[in-house]
Amino acid sequence: MEKGKLLQEYKQSSSMWVVYGFFIGLFVLIALGGLALAFLLPNEPGMGFASKFIFVFGLAMAVIFYASAKRKMDKPQYFLYENGIERKYKSQEYLMPVKNLTDLFLFTTGKSPGPNNLAFKSDGSDQWELISIHHSGDIGALIDLNRVKRSEYLWQEIEQGKTIEFNYITTATALKNSFTALSANTFLNSKSKQVSLNKEFLTVNDTNYPLANLQPIQKAALKGYSIKDKTGKEVFSFSETTLWSFAVFAEIYTRLLEARS
Repeated sequence: MEKGKLLQEYKQSSSMWVVYGFFIGLFVLIALGGLALAFLLPNEPGMGFASKFIFVFGLAMAVIFYASAKRKMDKPQYFLYENGIERKYKSQEYLMPVKNLTDLFLFTTGKSPGPNNLAFKSDGSDQWELISIHHSGDIGALIDLNRVKRSEYLWQEIEQGKTIEFNYITTATALKNSFTALSANTFLNSKSKQVSLNKEFLTVNDTNYPLANLQPIQKAALKGYSIKDKTGKEVFSFSETTLWSFAVFAEIYTRLLEARS
């Protein structure tokens, strides 16, 4: 498969090394300061113990910060092309077609006001790929390209009479994750539910809602987005961080309604 033009690079952010490098350098200087004290003031009472303590403390902290930085930076890098996203990690690399990417899951870690992590899977795989807060690049570019490529692929499936499933988490689960998450794994281990689409129905919690009776997706004040029937009753609500591959779902749903009008 031809990769096409390179659109985005998702590499480990160099700013992390700057921060960690500062602290590593600081503690190395502290350790060297301990050695200097031992040589400059060898006869001062208690200086022998103090200089050794300063040296060991500075060296230990430098090693801890280096190990922490290495662990955080030792992650796959991703390169988004027009037709696929390439994953590179150590000596391994492979290309995943954008149209085969599923379960695009946006979530927020740290103090960011908006989503800053994007996890996804390749069709047929249970392995999460993660573009995290520590990667550079615009995750919105991948979401938008996947919307175009994936929706075209799934539209062909729907025209053949197939039903397409999307995963989502409840708002309660999303809020719980936000307050209790210690790492990205908390989000990635979330228990999901399913919503499905075909030519005739939107299915939520095992209830089939005829598309002929449904309204277009509406912006909701608190829940993000909602789908209501023609009587005004809400049948499904979601946000960019609860519905996985939300952009693909919205594209397919909109096209299904337009096809009926």
